[in-house]
Amino acid sequence: MTNHLHLVIEVGHIPLSKIMQNISSQYVRYINKNHNRKGYLYEGRYQAIVIQNEKYLLELCYYIHMNPVKAGLTKNIDEFKWSSHGAYNSQVKLSWLTTEFVLSLLKKHVSNIGKKQGYLSFMQDREQCYTKPTFCKFDENGGLVICDAVNSRSQDIIHNKLLRLPINKIAAIICEQMKITIDELSSVSLHRHIVLARSMVTFFAHYRANYQLIDIAIFLERSANSISKTTNRALKLVHSNSKIKELIHSLERKLLESDAVANNTL
Repeated sequence: MTNHLHLVIEVGHIPLSKIMQNISSQYVRYINKNHNRKGYLYEGRYQAIVIQNEKYLLELCYYIHMNPVKAGLTKNIDEFKWSSHGAYNSQVKLSWLTTEFVLSLLKKHVSNIGKKQGYLSFMQDREQCYTKPTFCKFDENGGLVICDAVNSRSQDIIHNKLLRLPINKIAAIICEQMKITIDELSSVSLHRHIVLARSMVTFFAHYRANYQLIDIAIFLERSANSISKTTNRALKLVHSNSKIKELIHSLERKLLESDAVANNTL
């Protein structure tokens, strides 16, 4: 849009805050370089709303794509290039965009579906597909208003609860669960289990509690470069190893149950 954008993002083990930080910082650098400017670009922090309902997601996609029309930026959504509408309509290809999931939901929830035809039918004749909107609406100026889901519990809520949990508390809980000592954690040992424990401490301290790598390096008595490699190794494990995913979920539960989180002492 003219002064903001809408993104629908599926979040995995990397927190939304990290994703948005990466997107916004790169975009700000790009704009500053190309327009010979300096300083901040965005007015404030992004707003995030949880989507835990398939029909909510479909409704949101419809309203995001129709927003430029309702706001008077274009009369024909097919001519508006700052939108993923063209990718869903098979007019353009965007390497960073995944359309398959939403299109599969159209097949599930909307009748008369072929791939392209189903999406077009959904956009052009939405009122026959659904009753009145439940989660989204346009205001009098064509602005998109998105309602939050009731009783939702997102990964971001979990991350917020763990935000700035002391590193020594993170390490103590992980060591207890993985049955090693703090001394072993910061030792020079390259035993596989101890290296994994260091990776878990680094993962939770950086991606959940939002500590800088240099802070983690100091605590673990390692170099920042070493911790950076450990972080990258941990992320690869998260994405490729189901047992590591189970371990992370187990450790996350224990961290959330800790006194520091329960007593709001962060």
